[in-house]
Amino acid sequence: MEIDLIAAVDRDGAIGTGEDVPWDYPEDVTQYRARIGDRPTIMGRRTFDQMSDPPGDPVIVLTRDASRETADPGVDFVTDPAAAIERAETADAGRVFVNGGEAIYRLYVPYATGAYVSEIPERSGGDAHFPYLGAGWEVTETVAYDRFSLLRYRNRNPESASVLREE
Repeated sequence: MEIDLIAAVDRDGAIGTGEDVPWDYPEDVTQYRARIGDRPTIMGRRTFDQMSDPPGDPVIVLTRDASRETADPGVDFVTDPAAAIERAETADAGRVFVNGGEAIYRLYVPYATGAYVSEIPERSGGDAHFPYLGAGWEVTETVAYDRFSLLRYRNRNPESASVLREE
């Protein structure tokens, strides 16, 4: 299974304030939603709570609260990073998108095969940040949009996600 991180990042590496995303780039939202489509996404509970209509099918929410539930059949709550990957694999999409927040990105960086990072050309003063990917990552594509650029990264040596099951 391919694991791709997906994020919008400001000039200082911020992805948000911890409460919201402090910018508005409709063209970025459009490409982001189209890219995820009906593939599974993994996100943290706070990111899920901030989104009115999170993309993906299923939406897999990684949370510490094992009792969390929703009436939405397209949303699954899991408490374990390996369980999130296992749930994504049942969707048989071949790819899962990791959609934040900061702690969730950090958790999956070693296992991610790629990343889509929208570079937003402003400083937001955000306090949640996208993690440093590391020296093993390279930019393979840059797409210029009117108000931002989208960089596609590949991880030359991702760790196997099966390691998550052993931890």
